[in-house]
Amino acid sequence: MANYSLIKYFVVPTLLVASPHLSAASPNRSINFGIDNDSILTTDKDYTNGLFLSYSDSFDIQPNGFFDSLPGRHFSATSSHGKVHKFNIKIGQKMWTPEDIENPNPILDERPYAGLLYLSSSLYSISPSVINHYSLLLGTVGPNAYAEESQKYVHGLIKSAEPKGWHNQISNQLVFNLGYHRTDKWYQSPFNNSTSHEITTPVRVLAGTYKSEVAAGAMWRWGTELQDSFGSARVSNESTLDPSLIIRGNRGWYLFSGIEGRLRFNDITIDGKRPDDGITADEVQPIQGTATIGLTGYYQGWGASLAISSKTPDYKEDQNPLHTNGSLAFFWLF
Repeated sequence: MANYSLIKYFVVPTLLVASPHLSAASPNRSINFGIDNDSILTTDKDYTNGLFLSYSDSFDIQPNGFFDSLPGRHFSATSSHGKVHKFNIKIGQKMWTPEDIENPNPILDERPYAGLLYLSSSLYSISPSVINHYSLLLGTVGPNAYAEESQKYVHGLIKSAEPKGWHNQISNQLVFNLGYHRTDKWYQSPFNNSTSHEITTPVRVLAGTYKSEVAAGAMWRWGTELQDSFGSARVSNESTLDPSLIIRGNRGWYLFSGIEGRLRFNDITIDGKRPDDGITADEVQPIQGTATIGLTGYYQGWGASLAISSKTPDYKEDQNPLHTNGSLAFFWLF
């Protein structure tokens, strides 16, 4: 019932209010299933797992509509430059744990247990060299996120250590976030045997009770049909692919690598309310960075992406200089 309410009162009104002229567009849809996990490096700590399912599609807008008033609009929706507008709906779950998950007690200066269950909706305004992306997220942290049940179920299946400290997790709290993301293409080399290079700069501003930050980075890609997947690779340790930004073609592939720096102001998975009287870490590290490398490919609409990302600590008490995890995504373009 709670999940239905999120859809009914958040995602649907967001799409209808933001783009009242939604209509069927040319086939440019995608379904994406993604997994983040640190077991690729045989660890089980910090950001330890994420699951995502999303759907995206194109839509038409009338002239002088919502997007006409937004920053970064360089081309009209009907121009020869091929302006495209899309929306995306995603449901996901993420979880964070300390390093010693078999210790039932709060661990001094380690990350607290935390889970996030959320729905998000996004609107994209896509030009050949600029993408503007606006997002909304609504969800919950705490026991209502069902991260404890998810981790215990998976660990039981794979005969891994049982996590025993979830009763110390961040308490139940509703969260929301607003986001603005922009990607600029600065260079794409001429085709050489169908492959080319590309350099882009993604920037991001997030504000809300989940996390608030400003971030900027650089992304390099090399592969085929890059003009049809501009902006789809992300520098992140939480889902590194956005298939919403891949145009369906017969085939395509690319290698990607990027770096990002950010200034983070709050993170409820660290500074949120918890029952452990401040024993676990509760000070957000304001200056952070991430590096990502990966490979994406698709054939006749079916595709996959695999990436590895390393990030600096999220909290000041962390004694580890880096945390690394892998991201795996399967998608269908239709």
